[in-house]
Order: sequence, then structure tokens, then C-alpha cells
Amino acid sequence: MTEFPLETLLAALRRPTHAPANEKSRLVVSDRPSPFVAPKLEMEGIDAIATEVIFVEASAAVGKSTIAKYLSSELGIPILDLSKIPVSTGSLHTLLLDLKDREGNDPVAAFHAGNSAIFIDALDEGRLLSGETGIESFLQTTAEFLLESRGNTTAPKLVFFGRYESIDLARTWIELCARDVRCTTIQIGFFDKDGAWNLIQAYAKSAAEASTTSQYLQHEESAKNLIAAYFDAIENALGLKPGELWTTNQGKAFAGYAPVLAAVGSLLAGIDNFVVMTNRIKSYGGQEAWGVIETVLEEILRREQGKLVAPLSSQCKTTLPESVYDVEEQLALLVQYVDGRALEGARRVALPSQDMAKYQDMVQRQLPDHPFIRQREFGNAVLGSVVLAHALYKGQQVSQDRLISLSRQPFIWRSISRLLGKPELISGEYLGYILNSYWNDELTVNVAGAKVYIRPSEINDAAFVQIPYLGGRIIGFSVILPVKVYGIASHCDIDILGQVILEGSGARGSGRDFRLQNVNLVADTVAVESDTVRLDGNVWMEAQELSAPPHLRLIRNGAKVGWGGQFARLYPWNKEIAELRPPYDDQPSDKLTKLVNECAIRFPAGITLILNPDFSPTRDDPQTRWISRHFSVEFPRLIQLMHDHHLASTDPTYGSGFGKVKVRFSTNWVDFYRALEDPSSSRLSRDFLDQARREIG
Repeated sequence: MTEFPLETLLAALRRPTHAPANEKSRLVVSDRPSPFVAPKLEMEGIDAIATEVIFVEASAAVGKSTIAKYLSSELGIPILDLSKIPVSTGSLHTLLLDLKDREGNDPVAAFHAGNSAIFIDALDEGRLLSGETGIESFLQTTAEFLLESRGNTTAPKLVFFGRYESIDLARTWIELCARDVRCTTIQIGFFDKDGAWNLIQAYAKSAAEASTTSQYLQHEESAKNLIAAYFDAIENALGLKPGELWTTNQGKAFAGYAPVLAAVGSLLAGIDNFVVMTNRIKSYGGQEAWGVIETVLEEILRREQGKLVAPLSSQCKTTLPESVYDVEEQLALLVQYVDGRALEGARRVALPSQDMAKYQDMVQRQLPDHPFIRQREFGNAVLGSVVLAHALYKGQQVSQDRLISLSRQPFIWRSISRLLGKPELISGEYLGYILNSYWNDELTVNVAGAKVYIRPSEINDAAFVQIPYLGGRIIGFSVILPVKVYGIASHCDIDILGQVILEGSGARGSGRDFRLQNVNLVADTVAVESDTVRLDGNVWMEAQELSAPPHLRLIRNGAKVGWGGQFARLYPWNKEIAELRPPYDDQPSDKLTKLVNECAIRFPAGITLILNPDFSPTRDDPQTRWISRHFSVEFPRLIQLMHDHHLASTDPTYGSGFGKVKVRFSTNWVDFYRALEDPSSSRLSRDFLDQARREIG
């Protein structure tokens, strides 16, 4: 890959001869984004840029739309924003008629001559607005339209901006329908060290110039020390050596994200004491890099608390509790404010009625100018994701449309992953948005063999979710049934007693789309709420009850599939030839490894099991029902061995559980499984492991 500056792409594009006819045109020339710092671009061979179609691809939130707007403002090239303009068959030809020049020349002819290029932005969002059928029809007819005139094949006519999957879809349609059209692909990388510093400082300066109280411009050197401490803390939290933050993919994927840099820069303008903030970041001892970012955000929230509490105290007769406008209250109020709901906060503040009225009045006046807010919306994706993640964790009502938008970026996952694993239950309705954000995290992609497991929980009417993350961490938490998965299920294994809802992305009635990629799904009930299901990799689906739209379309992208239960009986699933065996037959060769692996997936650390006195599972416990199905002999024997080797202890139960035993474990199942893979690295005794292998097999 060859790295090159944005100016090279700028020089390869022609200034158009035609412009949007009026303000009502669906094609728009953008204003210059401000502030703007250009990232580096990469491609295979710089000479290949002289082609008819250019695809600009990148991960979520890297700055594709910002680059499109910058190029549009510099050259006057109009943008077709697919997040706002629905498209379908023949749309490009129709939209070109919105353009004109002074002489009245044909805009279609100018396009074919390479003199009136079009930027097609927000391809990902366009798939939601127009639906998969609309987007595919648009791409097919656009490819055919390019073939109508072949006079100029070296000047760029169309530049697509999108994430990898959407760009791959567009590229496939162009290649299928217009093989003679020359194309090239450019990638936008994460910001490097210089670019990251420049972007933070540009946003800090812009925010400071717009403020009457900012201290940033008077203390720029102190602010630079804070920025350096910020990047050092992220490097340490990621476990990287000094200097590796900008030389490793993991470092750049975390530190070089444009929205994060923009958020940090904007917030710098609101810091009063840079020395205190620098020392707080330097003292950060957490193991999670996102915690460094939240340290900055929490400092801003504390500052906002002080701005409200000081004048409120002088007006109130009672001493104000610490909960008044604290971090938790602000986060709750912010999500209520942007959703236009009553400002109740987290209902933790108790004040006399007169003081409460003064507090509520002050909150209403303070929130519109909150540093997280801009024109009744969140300032950017990072700030919005932090607020929404807290709301999901606390069980607050959250706007589905806002969740859909932000779940296409990794920041909801990064924020809520620091909270998960604690006692609170998450609504299964929101699990799909958390997972969608997780699957859009570049760092998740780099976790080798990462697979999400969803199993029955020890809590009634709930499921237990295990998600692998950085550094070998397993994040486990429970969600209330039913479980809803949104847009995609990728590299996951679901086996629960309850309902799973597969909700397609896109507007209802416009062609919703769901993708299954390397998935095993076994559930009592599966409800497919999508018009299209795409199958990739290995996919096993099994349910006792199945519902889906009558017009459901399956697109099998070379996938191997297998069906169980109603999937094997109902159209259109049963029309696809099944090759896969059930996933519960496709396990490690020895029974001990099979059993311990399944326990590691299903049982969180610290779990207490209620079993019969002979250690067999009870009939009325849905959490252990699977044991009787697959390991009715092996499981009781294993627990007995663990008890004999002091790895498990028992206590009698009383009340309704009389005649059963509570079994507690002094090791966890994940460590047990790892010990079977590598006994030399385990604290478990070799005698126990050898005896378990002999007696269980």
C-alpha cells in the first residue's frame, strides 16, 4: 500500500462545469468543514487514481463524510447524501438533471465527459434509508448508466464514500454490470501522531474562540502537556511500550479515531486548570484505555456541577446533597433533554419543594449550554455514546433511532464495556445495539478467534452473554429475555431457552436487511423481523417456533448452512440445501473438553449451582437442563471429582430446595478449560487433570 496526502486526490479531480440548479436541488455543494485536518490516504499504486470510479473506504467514524465535504467545498463537486436522499432504479440519471451551467449545456453529457463528477456519500446510511433493494437497484442502473458513453475513461466521474462492507457491495455491482469501467479503491487510515495532535489542537482552538470563558488560548503550553499525558496514559492502558501507540494497529485504532480526537479537543476548551487535569490523567491506574477518555469527560461534568451548585447554594436554605447535578444526574438529564422528555434526572436528588423548584429551573437553563450538547443534540458520537451507554446500563428509556445511528460506531461498546459485569440487568431489547457497536470496533476485529456466547442465565427469564475483548478479557453480563439482535449476528453462538428476535437494519417497509455470519443459533422461538437475510460463513439455525415475513428473501453468499426444528420445515429456509451437522455434535473430540468448554461458556465465575445430592442436574432448573441432554453421566462424575480434590464444596439447601445441595467452586471454568489445553501453565493439580481424563474420557 502506498501512503499519500489528500492533496493528491484533490489534484486528480476536475472542477465541475455544472452546479446544483437551486437551493432545492438534491445534489449539494458542501461548505468547508471547520476545523479540518486531513488524514493520510492509502492505495495500491498511486498511478491508478486516474479512473472513472473511485471508492473511498474506511472503518466507522474515521472521517469519510468530512473528507467528502472538504473536497466538495474546495472543488465545487456536488454531493449526493444517501442518508437524506432515497434512491432506486435510475436515480443517478434523474439527479444529474438537477445540475446546470450558464450556457445550458447537457449535464448528462458533461458527466460522461468527466467534467461533472458526483460524490456519493453515506452509502452505509443509504442502505437503511433506501433499503437493500433500493440501493442494489440504484447501483445496478448506475453501472449501466456509466456504459452509455465511453468517450472519457480516465477522469473520475463518481467517488463513493463508505465503510468496507458497503463499498464492497458497490464495487461488486460495478464489476458485475460494467466490467469495462475502470475503478480504484482508496483507504482512509486512522490519524497518525502529527495528525492526531493537530486535530485535537484545531478543535480546542475552534471551541475556545467561540467561548467567552475558555482558558485554552491563554494556556496552550499547559494544554500541550495535558495532551501528551493523555496519549501516554492510553499507551500505558493498552499495555504498549513507549512509542508503540503510533506504530501498532491497536494503538492507532484507539488513539487515532477522529471523533475521539475531536471530542477531546472540544473539551479542552472547557478545562480551567490544565495542571490538575494533567496530574489526574497521569495518575490514572485503570487497565482500560477508554477510561482515560472518560477521565477527561468526568472532569468536564464535575466542572459543570460546580457551575450550577455555587449559585444554587446561595439561593437555598438547606445544605445541598452531593448528588445535586453530579456525574450520574447529568448523564441521566442529558439523555432526557435530547429526547425531549421530562427532566427527572436519576431521581436521586431530594430537596425541599421550594429548593427543588429552583434546582429544576436552573437545570433547564443550564442544559442547552452544556458542553456535551449542540443545538439540542449531542456534540458528537463519542459524547452521545457515553451518555447512551450509561442510560442503557441504568435501564433508562433511550431513543431507538439514536441507538441505531450510534451503534454503527464502536463508542457505545467501549463505554458500556467498562460498566458491564456488575449486578444490573440489561434489557434484551438493547443487546443488539451493544453488539452492533462491538462488531463495529476495529479492536474487536483484531481479537483472534473472538466469539460471542449467549446462554441461559442463573437469573430467571434472562440470558447470560459472554463477549471477548482486549487482553484476553471476557466480559459477562445478563440480559432480560427476549434477546433482540440488530442488523447483524457475527461469530456468535446462541443457545437459550427463550425468544431471539432478528431485527433487520433499515426503515420498516423499505427493505430491512439482516446478516448472519458464522452463527450457531438454537432457541425455543426465533422471530425474523427483516425482509432479507444474508448468509455468510457457517450458519446453523434451530428453533421450535419460527416466524418471518411471507416475502422473506435469503441471499446465500457461499455459506454452508444447517437447519433444525422449524427452520428445516419452513420456506424459504428448507429450499436451501443443508450441509452442516448440529453444532452440539461439532465439538472437541474428548468428552471432558466438550463438557468443560460448555461450562466455561454457560457458567460465569463465582456461580453457585443447585444440584441433586448425586450432583446430577435438577429437573426444574433451566440453567442446567442442557446437561441432561448431552452430559448426564459425565457431569455428576466431574463434580464429584472436583469435590474430592477440594475444587468444589457443598452446602445443604432449605425451604423449597430441601433435599438438594448448593455447589460452590474454588476455580472457574475458563481456567479449567485452559488447564486442559496447557496443564503446565495451570494451578490445577496434574493428578486431578489426569484422573478427570481417565474417568470421563
